[in-house]
Amino acid sequence: MNEYRFIADSSHLFAIFLLLWRIRTSRSCYGISGKSQILYMIVFIFRYLDLFFSFISIYNTLMKITYLGATAATIYFIYFKLKATHNKDSDDVDIFRIIIPSVLLGLMFSRNRHVTEIFWTSSLFLESVSVLPQLFMIRKTREVDVVTSHHLFALGIYRYFYILNWFYKFLNTSDIDVLALCCGIIQTLLYLDFFYLYLIKEILGTDEKFTVNTDNETFHHANPHYYDTYPYHIHCLPRYSPFLNLRKEAFSQLKSLVRGTNIPSSATDFIQRMTNSRTLVTSQNVKNIIGHSESFLEDCLLKGDTNRD
Repeated sequence: MNEYRFIADSSHLFAIFLLLWRIRTSRSCYGISGKSQILYMIVFIFRYLDLFFSFISIYNTLMKITYLGATAATIYFIYFKLKATHNKDSDDVDIFRIIIPSVLLGLMFSRNRHVTEIFWTSSLFLESVSVLPQLFMIRKTREVDVVTSHHLFALGIYRYFYILNWFYKFLNTSDIDVLALCCGIIQTLLYLDFFYLYLIKEILGTDEKFTVNTDNETFHHANPHYYDTYPYHIHCLPRYSPFLNLRKEAFSQLKSLVRGTNIPSSATDFIQRMTNSRTLVTSQNVKNIIGHSESFLEDCLLKGDTNRD
């Protein structure tokens, strides 16, 4: 086992137990998608069907049991012990529309027709999109608490390092599972918008600028003192990605670079000008871009929405 896989597995375990810790300490499942947890449970069941008749290593077996047990515990809290705190109206994704295509793709792309191989292949497709109910829930409610955001970030890091692990294995053994790699890349891409917002919040320290949306009357009826006792900050997210605005800012900076000069005679000439110029990397321009991102988030929180460009 190389260091990339170790970091990936550690990040995965951290994400799972962080979510369990959040549920147990807050005594609430608000903002957590039970549908995503069910999908992850199905992923682990599909992937670890060989648990009782195939042994690779103690480490491998313990990790499988831990993933299954911790995810089962999370589902128990969400749908049984603390079900009154679960905002199920916002967790409304039809997971059968995710499960059925994943199984069909598993049948199509499986290396052979052995049952365990088919389900293992299906688990690759299913895991790549299992986070969708959670992301849709965040987009719908525009809320995510700090600990849950750490959980999602850790899941993204887990998949990113697994991609590095596959490349590392390819460089050392010339063997790579292309299907697993493609599914891992898809899963990582789904996190991009969330990663951006997460990093902006952590780098800029914007906790105080995020407010709580308290429009869920049903939830308040069941939990009237929730927001008074909840130990973690909750912040709202903009409905649309700020990536488009950042691209506009980048193009604006690019225009200022060539404005007042002759049009570059070639791509090489243009690259040379950018290399020689400090226009794009001055501290003021960096502050402008970060400030633009921060003001975008503020506008989303103050106005409650943004317009598409």
